[in-house]
Amino acid sequence: MIERNSSSFEFIRQNVETDLKKLEWNTQKIREVINKSNSPEYRTAVEHAFRSVLFSLMEQQLETTHGTNLDDMETSTFVTDQFLTNVRNLIGFAIEAVHSELAAATMPVYLFNDLFTYTTIGISEHIFVVMEEKASIWRSPIFFQSVKNVLLRMCNDLLKRLSKTQKTVFSGRILTFLAQLFPLNEKSGLNQIGHFNTENVTKITKPKQPITPIEEPEKEKKMEVDEDGEIHDLHQKSSAEFYTNFWILQDFFSKPFQLWERTSWNNFVHNTNQVLDVFTNSQLDNVKTVASSDDAFFAKYLTSEKVSNSYKMLKRY
Repeated sequence: MIERNSSSFEFIRQNVETDLKKLEWNTQKIREVINKSNSPEYRTAVEHAFRSVLFSLMEQQLETTHGTNLDDMETSTFVTDQFLTNVRNLIGFAIEAVHSELAAATMPVYLFNDLFTYTTIGISEHIFVVMEEKASIWRSPIFFQSVKNVLLRMCNDLLKRLSKTQKTVFSGRILTFLAQLFPLNEKSGLNQIGHFNTENVTKITKPKQPITPIEEPEKEKKMEVDEDGEIHDLHQKSSAEFYTNFWILQDFFSKPFQLWERTSWNNFVHNTNQVLDVFTNSQLDNVKTVASSDDAFFAKYLTSEKVSNSYKMLKRY
């Protein structure tokens, strides 16, 4: 009995694999093969065939781009158009197999998981385009309940592998994909317990000497009169003070429970008003010039006091 089931399993797998290698998929033909073999494990056999062909495609991709140079494979970023076309077709066949009830709903997603696991980040970034193209399919009733946890785990594993400073665009694409996939009330995206990210610590540089005050052209200066009748130039506020007030707000946002204390609340209000005053009274004559730049930075790592004079440009956003 075991031999018969085993041979039936292989019979299905080999037939499906042969067709897939030719980039062909005939549902009626596969049904006839399954009925002829009478194997209860036909879905597993079909999945094995898909995974076998997928690994063959990955091997061909590496051989095409690097030959036998194994050292370059670990940092490979080049993907051939033929490889992406073959992957797109294979995923399409897998989705069709699910609709025909010849495979489990999770199989196409597990194929993506294999791709992301056994390829470099550079290649995964190209493959993710195919994942994004199928977003509407993953949201469909036949797939969503079965694949949502697999997709969430797979995307989180990808995010853990990405550099926080160099792969911000790819990280954003993954997060956008998840946001499109899951509803707003999805439990995995809610902070139901009310925990805060207290590990998000922003290191503030303490300048040893006062930094040059923020200066503006004479004609653009604005004045304020305090309660004692003294006139002060708003644009002569110390950039060192502004730098500290600006970045200390990060601590309140990461641990908002501090605001229940009166002293902390007063400090928060004071620092916020100071920052907003500077933003309000800063002139943006060079907005067009700044906007034309293609350079982009990850703001988390711009806490140096040397760039504090540029924070006022943030009010554009």
